[in-house]
Amino acid sequence: MALLDTGAQITSISSTVIETLAVRPVGTLPIRYPSGNRQVHDAFWLRVGIAGLPHARGAAYVVHIEPGSPDYAVILGMDILVHYDIAISGGQCTITTPTPAH
Repeated sequence: MALLDTGAQITSISSTVIETLAVRPVGTLPIRYPSGNRQVHDAFWLRVGIAGLPHARGAAYVVHIEPGSPDYAVILGMDILVHYDIAISGGQCTITTPTPAH
């Protein structure tokens, strides 16, 4: 499960995802929080997408940040969300791949 976070600039994954995929960090990235705090987090190079939709891009950096809820293990940030069309209406969220411009 993932949280769509239009306020996040980068996608983050939990320890559970890291353990499940058995991945190792490729470096670190500094993250600045709305409070102004800046923390360095482990970074991973992963292919990220939304299940059931074509991958909108190749691999991307993601960071290890534990989510604020046990209900999701990934926070999808704008680095990924910008590649999809997202509509929210009547409490329902619809995500599609954009139609190419002619």
